[in-house]
Amino acid sequence: MNNRYYRLIAAALLIMTLAGCSFYQSIGRSPGAYLVPVKGSDFVHIDDSDWNAGSYALVYFYRVDSQWAADELEAPSIYVDNRQIFNIRGNSYTWLELEPGVRRIAARRPLMGLEGIGRFSLDLITDGEVSLEAGQIYYFRYNELTQPEGRHPSLSADHPFANGDLQLVSRDHAMQRHELPSVRFLQSQFLAPNRAARSLVRQNQDDDFKRDMAELQQARKDELAQLAAQGAYRPARWYWPFASAEPLLATDQLIRERKAAYARLVESRR
Repeated sequence: MNNRYYRLIAAALLIMTLAGCSFYQSIGRSPGAYLVPVKGSDFVHIDDSDWNAGSYALVYFYRVDSQWAADELEAPSIYVDNRQIFNIRGNSYTWLELEPGVRRIAARRPLMGLEGIGRFSLDLITDGEVSLEAGQIYYFRYNELTQPEGRHPSLSADHPFANGDLQLVSRDHAMQRHELPSVRFLQSQFLAPNRAARSLVRQNQDDDFKRDMAELQQARKDELAQLAAQGAYRPARWYWPFASAEPLLATDQLIRERKAAYARLVESRR
């Protein structure tokens, strides 16, 4: 049975690689509270010295205890910018320091660690974007059984994090006695590592650069296509060597500026 399971995983990984699509999984990291109860310390806000409030944002994730959560065999995965970070077990909390700006956060429910390939998801719980500001603290509440008391004031009624199991809640709601203060820290345990409780700022910055460059390269192609349609540019053909030289494009300047800004950022890390 185990050999068959691992062969299926290997086949899925091969398909993902050949197709060039994302593979969502938390294999070996997904046990729920029934298998690995949370044993960390009681909740306390992290010290101001543990994050840079002047430049970055702090995000807490928590999940209160319940019979449902205590009986869970596999815990849902939390993703930030399409990267799996941790699995949120019942009666737990953790935190992340993130780069300000628009961050994509998702929750997926695994089946033996597998969660999806490309656009296919076994159980996509929530997937949405949230705008983070430097120096601000945010609270994400995960609960399948109850809803928070009212919507977060910054969210519209149809926002992905205003409804469902994973919601952005206000500090006042999060700090109620039976909410965040009632849970324990999601410390790493055998077969249940916590890859949160750290800064993801550098990773966020690198991901932002890759995303921006992909968008700028597509914008450049669109600009060339528009010039070709206007007769101002003749694109090269494999059978005809007399193509027009590529003109100076507005997107070329934007690409140079984005690369220069990222180079300065990488240099500042040293």
